[in-house]
Amino acid sequence: GYPTTWADPKIRQEMLYMDQPSVDDMHEWRDLRVLDECHWYGWFIDYWMEGGLLRDIFSHEIITLDHWNALMLRPFFTREQLTTGRWANSDVVVTPTYDPHCANDEISNGCEPVEVISADKLIDYDQGKAETTKIATALLAGSRTSSINGTGYHVIGQKAWDCIWAELIQHKKGPKTIYDRPGNSGYVDSEFNFSVEMLNEMLKEL
Repeated sequence: GYPTTWADPKIRQEMLYMDQPSVDDMHEWRDLRVLDECHWYGWFIDYWMEGGLLRDIFSHEIITLDHWNALMLRPFFTREQLTTGRWANSDVVVTPTYDPHCANDEISNGCEPVEVISADKLIDYDQGKAETTKIATALLAGSRTSSINGTGYHVIGQKAWDCIWAELIQHKKGPKTIYDRPGNSGYVDSEFNFSVEMLNEMLKEL
């Protein structure tokens, strides 16, 4: 199940990316989780592109704040318990509501994206430095990380950006990534695949 405290995942931290799962284990996970994960990704993108508008993960319908709060506690609820119909009758028009963190100005400049960052590019040896520059540039423009005149008071100088990336990624001083798996060759077994239904759902969410 899902971890319910910060300590739970830390216990197994050293096991992260240690072994590639068997094809059978991957298929079991795939059939159980992938369609839901597609909805999670689409929901996450919608949240930021719509400034924190509250929507259901699976139907993407507009939902109430109570329903949203339940979604935030998802480890304790089943998908059936989170069905929209349990929180509002089908004939009720739900008033669009925004995440209080966004509506109450707790997040600088509101809940709208300022840059799109690729985690895959960030750990790529050819594209990683450029992706790091995108992150640093976005931070330079932030009201909480730059000085009054926009010189980046809380952001280290540009000359150090490439060095920081190299230390974290190339010299392995940063968080563990999938490429740190022992014996990793970049090869992916062709049996680690997805069904046509799953691929179509991915395209639909995008």
